[in-house]
Amino acid sequence: MNTLFRWFVIVSMLVTFASSAAWAGEVMNLKTFNAGDPALADEVNANFLAVKTAVDDNDSLITTNRDNLTTNAAGIAANTTDIDTIKGFLPIAFANIDADGSFISGTPNVSSSWNSIFGWYEITISGENYLDTDYITVVTPKFAPFIPSTSDVSTSSGLGALVVLLAEPDRNLVQGAFQFVTFKP
Repeated sequence: MNTLFRWFVIVSMLVTFASSAAWAGEVMNLKTFNAGDPALADEVNANFLAVKTAVDDNDSLITTNRDNLTTNAAGIAANTTDIDTIKGFLPIAFANIDADGSFISGTPNVSSSWNSIFGWYEITISGENYLDTDYITVVTPKFAPFIPSTSDVSTSSGLGALVVLLAEPDRNLVQGAFQFVTFKP
């Protein structure tokens, strides 16, 4: 009875360790005991050592994976910060606008019109509430005989839209084709 009890304990421990090791990894070179065979200490210890080695190896792999997860999470956070920084250098909108205020080409979030009452161009950028102090906009007039290269170009904002004014050297507001690019720092 004593030998049977010892055998039961040994097999139970092996099954417990082997099943937990099966989740972790493969355990190699285990001695298989048959009913009635003596369980020699060296063979039992060799089985326990094989299980321990596999579990320790798996623990090492788990620790490495955990450390890699931490390192990767830090790297992702750093890259996110870099991406957010880069976004400030990319334009949110740009377009070619014709003298009549119509949109010629550019980003699809731009719409434009000529306001003949005030003598300026109104440009809306969808998804943006344009306030000239919150954006950087560069406007370049296109060459036209009636707009000398010394024309004054200025920007402002009104009702959430970009306002572009083109003026002759004598400060008279005029119509003319232009290009613009807008950044949101």
